[in-house]
Amino acid sequence: MDTNRLAYLLRRAIAREGSMDELDELRGLLRQYDDGATAGEIESLLAAYQTATLAKYTPDRKESMITGILESDTTGEQTYTKARILSVWKRWAAAAAVFFLVIAGGYLIWGEKGETATAPDSFRLAENDISPGTSGAILTLDNGQKIVLDHLGQDTIAIQGNTSVISRNGEIVYDGKNGSGNDLKYNTLSTPRGRQFQLVLADGTKVWLNAMSSIRYPAFFTSDERRVEISGEVYFEVAHLTRKMNNGEKRVPFIVQVNALSGDGGEIEVLGTHFNINAYNDESVVKTTLIEGRIKVKKGKDEAVLQPGCQSQVVKDGRIKVTKDVNTDMEIAWKNGFFTFDSSGVTTVMNQIARWYDIDVEYQDGEIPDERFGGDIQRNARLSSVLKVLEKSGVKFRVEGRKVIVMK
Repeated sequence: MDTNRLAYLLRRAIAREGSMDELDELRGLLRQYDDGATAGEIESLLAAYQTATLAKYTPDRKESMITGILESDTTGEQTYTKARILSVWKRWAAAAAVFFLVIAGGYLIWGEKGETATAPDSFRLAENDISPGTSGAILTLDNGQKIVLDHLGQDTIAIQGNTSVISRNGEIVYDGKNGSGNDLKYNTLSTPRGRQFQLVLADGTKVWLNAMSSIRYPAFFTSDERRVEISGEVYFEVAHLTRKMNNGEKRVPFIVQVNALSGDGGEIEVLGTHFNINAYNDESVVKTTLIEGRIKVKKGKDEAVLQPGCQSQVVKDGRIKVTKDVNTDMEIAWKNGFFTFDSSGVTTVMNQIARWYDIDVEYQDGEIPDERFGGDIQRNARLSSVLKVLEKSGVKFRVEGRKVIVMK
């Protein structure tokens, strides 16, 4: 059986993107379930799909799972366009608890040929398993007071000048009036390892912080400029804001100062947009990916204007490299609850896992395996499930407390 083809058809059916011909082909493949030669492969694939309609795989549920897949609403031919990539992947990703392809030697592999491991063994959790990260952060007010935001209810948690800081629905919101530049009160929101958080600034700009990230910002903005400083990984949806002038209105600029790579990762001028900044100090470049709108990236005398689907990379010597048609789904997957890799190296993968699961990573004998990975894993999976999936590549792991040792 072509396991890759079956995986593709399952994904299309559950995402409600399959054509009628593809659904008929899937039915034919699933009818082979009683063939002992293919039962193990099909069971492995079924085990990867855990949704509200497809319960966690067990042998006694296999028939109902197959029925549920085949009853997916796939009627009508579907067309595939570039503009629909994001919505398509969001829908299928929400359906699949763990679907991962390992890129090895130029081939896409699901598991290993001839493997017959069943789901209960593949997804069994260790007694000392490590839970994924969760929502939480530390808010540092202008006077130095620190507020832990892990378990706050709906309430006003601080007053900064004329602005109320409100905890609401798992995020904090700044509600107040603009002020003068002389009495700005700066707050800092930071997420440790194993935490992420959302924030709404006083101008209505929405901000998402990934693990090990921070943003410094005024509790209220002046009418001349909106300026914030970030480190780590932050996603912005910047609110449009203007001020009245004698001859009409003028846009109030939004500036992001990136503090990375020894304190200077460049500056981003926002021209009304949605974008993601990856500026971790343990990464070799600062990456800014534009989802919607337009931004200008500046570093020293070098600058570049990005269009949607483009990414800038700022390297240590100050040069700016711009790449077009990047995988934007991968860059903002963390915000949508996923790890998404696209021919990603071991260090890139393990850096993300270390931040989210609050673990330390070591490489046996200092050697980094050269395997590359591609696919999606939900960020709410426990660490053992993630490592079992990654081991399909041939890379092995040993867990010692909160330390993961990567072995060839």
